[in-house]
Amino acid sequence: MAYSTEQFVRHKPFLSKDKLDEYWRQLSGRIMFKAEEEIVNFCHCTGIKARREIINDGVIYGSETDTPSSAPLASNEELRGTWFSLATNDLPRKSPYGSQRMKIRAEDFMACLLKNELKLNTNDTVNGTDESKMPEDSEVTKEPLLFFECAHRYGNRRYARLLLVRASDPMITWCKNTCKEISLRDNPVLEYRDGRIWSRAHGQRMGVWSRSHGQCIDVTVEVLVVGDIYLDQVSHGLEWDKVKKSMRAGGDPILGL
Repeated sequence: MAYSTEQFVRHKPFLSKDKLDEYWRQLSGRIMFKAEEEIVNFCHCTGIKARREIINDGVIYGSETDTPSSAPLASNEELRGTWFSLATNDLPRKSPYGSQRMKIRAEDFMACLLKNELKLNTNDTVNGTDESKMPEDSEVTKEPLLFFECAHRYGNRRYARLLLVRASDPMITWCKNTCKEISLRDNPVLEYRDGRIWSRAHGQRMGVWSRSHGQCIDVTVEVLVVGDIYLDQVSHGLEWDKVKKSMRAGGDPILGL
C-alpha cells in the first residue's frame, strides 16, 4: 500500500526519545520532594450531550487526540482514547473541557481496565468462527502498560501527559517506539500498588529540596486511556457533578516544564 507525503508526515514523531527522557528526568526531579498522596478519582469533563451519550451507551468511545500539535500523539490519527485527570479529594472548580464532570474511583478504574482486557480476550474469535476464545491465566492478569508522552506548560500551569494502554491493544508497538515506557509499579507520577494509585505530583511540598533539581512545582497529570471504556465493569458506578466552564486563550501549549 502506497502512503502519501501527508500521511508520512502525520505519523512522524515530533519529539525524540532523548528529549522525552530529559523531560521525564526534569519532572521526576521537580516533584521528588513532594509528599506522596493517594489518588481518589479519575475525572473526565465533557459537555451535556456527550454525558447523555455515555450514560445511554454505557461506553466511552475513544476519540482522536491531536493537541498540542507538536506533541507525539498528534502524529498518529489512528490512536484514539479518552483523557482523564488524576484527582485527590480536592477537586478543581473549573474546567476548559466542559461543565459535566465524570468521576470514577481510582481503584474501580484500574479494575475496570483489567476486566475490559478480559472482555477483549474472550470476544476474540477462534479459527474464523464466532466461538469465543478462553484466555489463559497469563492473559487475564496482564496489567495495562504506562507511557510518558509529553510535558507542557499552558500559562502558569504545568501538565504531564501519560498513556494507559491495555496489554493486548494493537497500539502498544507505536507507544513503545514513540513514547517513554515507565514502570506502573515504580514511578512518582502514577504508581499502582495493591489496587490503589499514588502520586507525588499532587502532594504537599516537604521541607527539604535540592537546588540541583530546581524548585518544586505543581503538576496536573492527564492520562489518556487508549481505546474504548466499557462502564458496565465499574463496580461502584459513575458519579457526576458540575464544574464551571472556563475559557482558554488560543495557541498551542509550550512543550517542556
